[in-house]
Amino acid sequence: MLFATSLGNYIKSTVGRLLRLHKPHQYNHICSMYPRAVFMEVTNYCNLNCVMCTFHSKESPFRGNGRFSRSKGFMSESLAYKIIDELGSSDVPIWLAMHGAGEPLLHPKIEMFIRRASKYDNLNVGFLTNGMLLTDEKIKALLDSGIKWLSVSIDGLRADLMEKYRKGASFSKIHSNTMHLIQAVTSREEKPFLHVNMTVQKEMEADVDQFVDYWLQYVDQVSVSPCRPIGSRKSPLLPEGVRREPCYMLFETMVIFWDGSVGLCCEDWFNWGQMGSVELNSLYEVWHGKKFSKVRELHLKGKYSKLMLCKECDIWFNKTPKVYFDTNRNCEVVVNAWQTIYRKVNKAKSETIRLADAL
Repeated sequence: MLFATSLGNYIKSTVGRLLRLHKPHQYNHICSMYPRAVFMEVTNYCNLNCVMCTFHSKESPFRGNGRFSRSKGFMSESLAYKIIDELGSSDVPIWLAMHGAGEPLLHPKIEMFIRRASKYDNLNVGFLTNGMLLTDEKIKALLDSGIKWLSVSIDGLRADLMEKYRKGASFSKIHSNTMHLIQAVTSREEKPFLHVNMTVQKEMEADVDQFVDYWLQYVDQVSVSPCRPIGSRKSPLLPEGVRREPCYMLFETMVIFWDGSVGLCCEDWFNWGQMGSVELNSLYEVWHGKKFSKVRELHLKGKYSKLMLCKECDIWFNKTPKVYFDTNRNCEVVVNAWQTIYRKVNKAKSETIRLADAL
C-alpha cells in the first residue's frame, strides 16, 4: 500500500513536514540516534489490486519478474514486539506506521501490535488502510488498542471512478465504514487523529474541491495527491531549477519489511537496497551500520547517480513552498511537491505544539 506510489505521497509529505515543520531551512542532515519515522510493514498481502500500485497492480512492469520481486508474508509476533520494544525504549519521539505494501487489517494481530506500541509515550502509532475491512468490530478493537492516528484512502466522490482504479474496492462500503469510524471516534475521550487521502486521476480533477469540502466536515485532515505513473519516483510538482540536496529520508526514516529486512526508503518497493535485517540485528545496529552510512556519505557528497534508487528520484524534495490559511474552510493549507494538505486549524495548532515539544 505505502510503496504503491498512490499513497506514498501522503506519507512522504506528512513525515517530512512533521519532522521539519519549525526549521525547514536549517536542516543539517544529521543522523538521529533512532529514525524519527519508522514504517513497520506488518504484511505485504493486499485485498485490492489497484491499477496504480507498483507492487500489486496487474499492470506493474515489476510483477512476476523474479529479479525484482519480494516474497509475501505476515510479520511474526516476536519480531513485531522486538521492533516496538526497542523503539519504545529509546525515548526518541517516533512516528510509527504499521503499513507497507499491503493492507494492515489483514494481519490477525494488528490490534495487539498497536496496543503494545501505545504503551510507550514516545511512539505515535497508526496506519494507512483502504478501508474495506473497517468493520464495527474492528473499529472498536482499534480504538480500544490506543491507536493515535488512522488514515483512509478514498479516491473522490464517484463510485464508478474509484472502483475503476481501485480494483476490488467498493466505494459505498469504504464510505460507510469510514463514517462508522468517525461516529465511533466522537464518543471517545481519547480521539485518534483521522485523515482521508485522495489519489487524483485525470478524470477526478474536477471533483477535488467538493471532496475536500465534504471530508473536512468530518476528519482532522484531508490530502489530495496527484497519481504518479507506476514505478515513477519523479514528482509532477517539483519546481523548475531547484537545487538537489541530500535526501532527508536517509537520516530520519526506516522502512522495515514483514520479514525484518530493511529497505533503503519507502520508495524501495522490492528491497533493492538491502540495508540489513532487524531480525538478525538491532534497529540501532542497522540504522548506524555500514550500508546506511555509505549511502548517506554518497548523498552528502552529491553522488546521487551512484545509487540506482536515488539517481532518478525526487523524494529528497520535501520543503514547503506555500503555506496559507483558508478562511473559507477554516483550515491550514500546505502545498508542497507531493500533494496539497488541508488541516483543521485546531488540529494544526495542537500538532505544532506537540512537534515543538518533540523537537
